[in-house]
Amino acid sequence: MALPQVLIVDRLFDGERLIDGEHAISIEAGVISGVHARDRAQPVPSGAQDLRGSTVLPGLIDAHCHIARVGQFEAHEPPNPAAVAANLSSALAAGVTTVGDMGCPAPMIAELGAATRRHPTHGPAIRAAGPLLTVPLGYPLDWMSRLHAWLGAALPCADEAGARRAVNTVARAGMDHVKICIMHRGYDLGALPTFSHKTARAVVDEAHALGLRVLAHAHWNADYRVALAAGVDALMHSAFDPLDAELVQRISDVGVGVCPTLWVFHSACLGAEQRWDQDGERVSRVTPPVRRSWRRFAEAYAVSGDVLPEGIAGGLPKTAARDGVRNAMANLLLLREAKVPLAYGSDGPYGFSTVFRPLDELALFASAGLDAAECLRAATLGAATLLGVADRGAIVAGQRADLVWVDGDVARDLTAIGRVRGVMRGGQVVSGAPAAGARAVWRGLAATVRQALLRRQARDPLPDGGHGV
Repeated sequence: MALPQVLIVDRLFDGERLIDGEHAISIEAGVISGVHARDRAQPVPSGAQDLRGSTVLPGLIDAHCHIARVGQFEAHEPPNPAAVAANLSSALAAGVTTVGDMGCPAPMIAELGAATRRHPTHGPAIRAAGPLLTVPLGYPLDWMSRLHAWLGAALPCADEAGARRAVNTVARAGMDHVKICIMHRGYDLGALPTFSHKTARAVVDEAHALGLRVLAHAHWNADYRVALAAGVDALMHSAFDPLDAELVQRISDVGVGVCPTLWVFHSACLGAEQRWDQDGERVSRVTPPVRRSWRRFAEAYAVSGDVLPEGIAGGLPKTAARDGVRNAMANLLLLREAKVPLAYGSDGPYGFSTVFRPLDELALFASAGLDAAECLRAATLGAATLLGVADRGAIVAGQRADLVWVDGDVARDLTAIGRVRGVMRGGQVVSGAPAAGARAVWRGLAATVRQALLRRQARDPLPDGGHGV
């Protein structure tokens, strides 16, 4: 039997609180077997890894991303396996050991999940929603390219019977949760068809009967109310309009978590105005198509007057975008004061929001008034709880040995979270970016096209296949 791994640390965040003092973390078969205080005067045991001087955290969890996106601003982005492979490796290198994927053709995300399950150091574990559930002509079909719709990124359902069939389709595909889009107006503020209370309730009832959580894309008070009445398990995105006191209390009473995804909206205007497409450090970490997209967006932004350029939010007044971010920040504090569980999510890669810079979103949390422990909890135990996974997000016995150690004391300097010294996933230390990731993307793309052709022939919304993580 292999001897346990031992990590010697003098500063850690256990998922709830920051702890100073020397401790030994024991790991057996990829699982934390014990966390014990130790005398500083004792020598470091032979074979132990000395991590003193760093802060050790549970592996970070991005509860809302789209790991198979390329990351361009444009609604239509051609498939780019190299970019998706880079998403996997760069997220893991940044300390993100689990992601909640919130919308992707099922065969693609199933293949990526299987690849990182077989090779834990190739990318984060993936908890997948598969296709987004929406209504005909609803969000995201209002902006999604015909190619991505044909590939199965969204699954429209018009009534209660259709909603139940759609949920069963997602379940048969082996997905881990259901993402429902409840959005009565688009990002350009135009009216959109959306779920009725009864149809949304049918989605939730069917999903819960099958053991799946339901996570709701929602951006407005009215949509929050539909989602809460349906019984969803979490609200994905902050509201753009000010939350009223009754609604905040209702969210708190129900106990659903909220994943605000502030940065993806804040960064669109800020990044264009500050010309991040010319920031060497930022552009060095994204693929050439994304760099070109950033440049196109920034150049168009400079001459687009008071509206955002073409893209997912094209046509939205810039003043409305800024007002929405201000409201979202204020809403975050209201939710925090009401003790609503919060979770970190990047919603990346999209534009200037990436999957390898968790600090961007967490720094916004801090600027809104959350302390370091609250920010870190949102990115660890809070995100794990929102995704419904109980085996990660904390440094305690019985949890998966998903860990990240960073340079500095995050209690005093949150930017230390961006100075990653090492990452461990399932007890394996991550090193380098594997080429195997791109092969998994090609396999997923091929399977996605095959199933799209089968759907076209059989008029079946999404054939069986795939497994969650």
